Amino acid sequence: MKKFLYYILSGYLILSVFSCQQHRSNVEWIRLANEQVYKDVDSLETLLGNIKRPLELKGKERLLYGWLSGYLHAKRETSMVEDSLLLPLADTYIASPDTTRKLLSYWLKARYTGWQKKHEEAFALYEEGFRKASELKDTFWMQEMLLEQGKMYRFVWQDYPNCTNTFRRIVALKEHHLLVYSLGLAMALERNDSAVYYMNRAAELSIQEKDTAQAVFFLQNMMESQIYALNAYQEAVYTAQRLIWENEHLQLNNNTLVEACYECMTQSYLKMMKLDSAQYTLNKADSMAQTMGFKHPHTKNVLSLYQALIDYTREHRFDLTDMAQYNNLLYEKLKDEQKNTYQLKGSNEQLTADALVLMVEKQRTRFSLMVVLLVAVSLAMAIVIVVNLYRRKLRISKEQINGFILAQQKNEGIIRRNEQMIADLQSQIADGQEAQEQLEEQKVALSILQQQTEALKQENAGLQQRIEKYKHQPTEEEIEKLKANASRMQQLEERERELTAELANNNELMRKLREKPKFLGPAEWKKLEEITNRIYNRFTERLKTQYNHLTEVDIQLCILLKLRFTVSQIAILTATSPSSVSVQKNRLKKRLLQNDEHLFDNGQTLDMYLWVY
Repeated sequence: MKKFLYYILSGYLILSVFSCQQHRSNVEWIRLANEQVYKDVDSLETLLGNIKRPLELKGKERLLYGWLSGYLHAKRETSMVEDSLLLPLADTYIASPDTTRKLLSYWLKARYTGWQKKHEEAFALYEEGFRKASELKDTFWMQEMLLEQGKMYRFVWQDYPNCTNTFRRIVALKEHHLLVYSLGLAMALERNDSAVYYMNRAAELSIQEKDTAQAVFFLQNMMESQIYALNAYQEAVYTAQRLIWENEHLQLNNNTLVEACYECMTQSYLKMMKLDSAQYTLNKADSMAQTMGFKHPHTKNVLSLYQALIDYTREHRFDLTDMAQYNNLLYEKLKDEQKNTYQLKGSNEQLTADALVLMVEKQRTRFSLMVVLLVAVSLAMAIVIVVNLYRRKLRISKEQINGFILAQQKNEGIIRRNEQMIADLQSQIADGQEAQEQLEEQKVALSILQQQTEALKQENAGLQQRIEKYKHQPTEEEIEKLKANASRMQQLEERERELTAELANNNELMRKLREKPKFLGPAEWKKLEEITNRIYNRFTERLKTQYNHLTEVDIQLCILLKLRFTVSQIAILTATSPSSVSVQKNRLKKRLLQNDEHLFDNGQTLDMYLWVY
């Protein structure tokens, strides 16, 4: 009986210890995730994903988890409807002296309120956030709050004058090409002639930043705004000519852009009743479209419509199909036969009656023909739409699969790197020559790497399940090609790592030092530095450039750690004790932290940092 009670008590203690350890682990993940705010959204998402059973969190940890989840959803532009836990901690930060979290919490609370369809309340929060940012002279958050207000004016209320005024205030804070373009677009929606100036200014800023693709996008939208919103047809022609020149001058080779420019020029000339110019640009557009094989299904229809408009305006003729020509021939033949009948009868009244009958028949025939044509065009458009939707579905499926495969391969690369680091850390821990503080640090790093590796393996299993869903779709052959390409890339990367390790280990000096370490002289140090720089892409040169305050002894220690010598081996190679090596590693770590105080916040050790440097 006593033995049975002992087993029960032991099991209870083990479960209690495990529960406490799990709680501490979740708290640690939340702390690490909290440090990623303003830094890396992907890392934040990964760290939050490591938290087991978040609904069991209590107190401050539960509130912080809800606030971080809301922040992640806001950054990802996903729904925040379920982020009610965001509000309590957001109110706490707003009332706190932490100005950074205060302004961010105004922004998050307003975003959450907007998802709840409480637009007036959200707008008031942005206004209050802007006022606080103004008091703190924080131009970044002043701009962010105004930007959200501008979006609400445009997309929620369609209040374009206020939208324009808001973007004026934003641009006054900072003249960025995207913000200037947004101001121009708001003015175009307001039908303000100044829209062209700001869109053109946005293009100039993009060119100054050497972002030609963005500049072309701005100019193309400016051209369309001139046609459809501002009725500035001649200016639209000038913009189209400029785009064609930019395409040739910058060697963009964008035939679709050139065809669209000629198409817009045709429409502008038609609006201005310049039929010869319209015919010239229409011929250019048709030539470009034929070169591209009518890449867009609607292009031929649009060009045909423009041609029909030109013909009708110039000659009052509107010939659509061969069927219409056949109908006209049939009508002429009937008219001739009826004329002979009229002549035989010799009755003017009969001729008049027959002429009326023919006219009615002609109208009926034309009406029937137009109905047939309308049905045929509608059917053709329906077929085009269905085909496009089908192709779009296949394209989206292919893009999703490609993304899954690339993510899977990326995770596998990280897993292999982690496994190598795990093996090296286990070797260092087994060596037992590190100082106690460094041994604890290595154990924590080992635990984090093992948990990260397990999480990546689970993520890869989920990605594989998603890929399997598409096996029975028409893209199965393409999936196999994508997998084959990804596998080849993986093999090449693996081969590169193996060759690098083999190159380092097969060096005669390295082989001797690993088999029988000895004190290194100046010549041997120089040889080791040359080997490291050659194999690991100018390792010491990059170190000296980034950390110019490191001593020669520090550089030598970095070389030995990069080549994965243990503390015992380093002690022999430098003729010092293992404890001295540990002290020197601590000193080196502090010097590296002088450049970046957050360098080792993610659980990295000094050795791990140098292995991947």
